[in-house]
Amino acid sequence: MPDTRNCQILPVGSLFSDRNNQLGNLCQHINNLRNLENKLLVYLAPPLNTHCTLANYTTTTIVLHTDSPTWAAKLRYCIPEILNYMQHECQLETLRTIRIKVIPLNNPLDKISTRRLTITSASANFINKVATMMSDNDLRTSLLKLGKHNN
Repeated sequence: MPDTRNCQILPVGSLFSDRNNQLGNLCQHINNLRNLENKLLVYLAPPLNTHCTLANYTTTTIVLHTDSPTWAAKLRYCIPEILNYMQHECQLETLRTIRIKVIPLNNPLDKISTRRLTITSASANFINKVATMMSDNDLRTSLLKLGKHNN
């Protein structure tokens, strides 16, 4: 059994605020990101600020995410002004680069057309005739359902 007499019990919250451990450093980075993003979104004019998020930063680089190539192009035109703002107003003097990545909000598969499929009346009539001759009930039901998709 391990000796627990010399173990120090710390509150869990202290792990998040202690800058001497990785978790504390990560929490501090997240707070810095949040503060920088708030300043950036106030600086950017609407509607651009609703399509942009600050994804990450290092001492020399900021990464911005946007939800479409159109907004990414508009952001690229603003890079010199954003860079100047972040260097002077946000005290990021060593900042040199702004990268922009497009991260779509919706899954591209969600954009597949959901139009109703139809068949001609002649095809529907043929399918219905074939369905009436089927001895398999499941197949007959499926064919009759398919026959209802005529225009």
